[in-house]
Amino acid sequence: MIDLSLVLFRFFLIPLPLGVILWLLAQGGRVSSGPALLVFFGVWFLDYATLRWQSRFWYRRGQPRLALAGWMVRLLVAPSRAGRTTLAAEAAWILLDLDQDAQAATLLARHGTGSVEKDPIYAVSLARLLLHQKARPLLAMDLADLALEERSMARAHFVRGLCYEALEETRPALRAFSVARQRASIEDDAVLSGFCYYHLGLTWAHLGERDYARDHFLRAEIMLFFLPRIARQARALLVQG
Repeated sequence: MIDLSLVLFRFFLIPLPLGVILWLLAQGGRVSSGPALLVFFGVWFLDYATLRWQSRFWYRRGQPRLALAGWMVRLLVAPSRAGRTTLAAEAAWILLDLDQDAQAATLLARHGTGSVEKDPIYAVSLARLLLHQKARPLLAMDLADLALEERSMARAHFVRGLCYEALEETRPALRAFSVARQRASIEDDAVLSGFCYYHLGLTWAHLGERDYARDHFLRAEIMLFFLPRIARQARALLVQG
């Protein structure tokens, strides 16, 4: 399950300590209640308004659970359905990173009805979920292509690579993962870069290029150290290769 305690912790991370500090200052007569309340709600609003940026920052720094908590806080209070769809898709992508497929499926089902054509982030998250469930790679490919029609995203190219991998089309998979890695570097998405290196390693190994495969598995192990399962798999394949 999604760790609600972490979500609640993130929700109150700023207001609780700030409120205590301002209350102590007010009790000591160092600040009046009016300005204290203004500062309290102003800082809390600023924290909420920058949660998207904060979540992306922590995700790129290898803190997916903290990033997930930020997306979930935004999702809990998002006023529009379109906004909730995008936020749910962002959270679902991280849940798939963490191998929490059931929770990702729940979020996408609850917040995404009729949203495939409207939201490329939702489309690629749904496509990746289908591939995690080993279901309908051709539909997942269509979803990735649909997302690419809206925007050139590293995630969409990565999903295309996963589709080719599932269809055992090695050369197209190699090209798709290579493009995804380049786009991920441009987008400063180190986590996705790590996944690209891992799947590039699998692809090179399938082509019999063991040296290339070992190099990519080593990079994946280093970049995804905070995801124990995938890091262990990369290490095992590195040693095996």
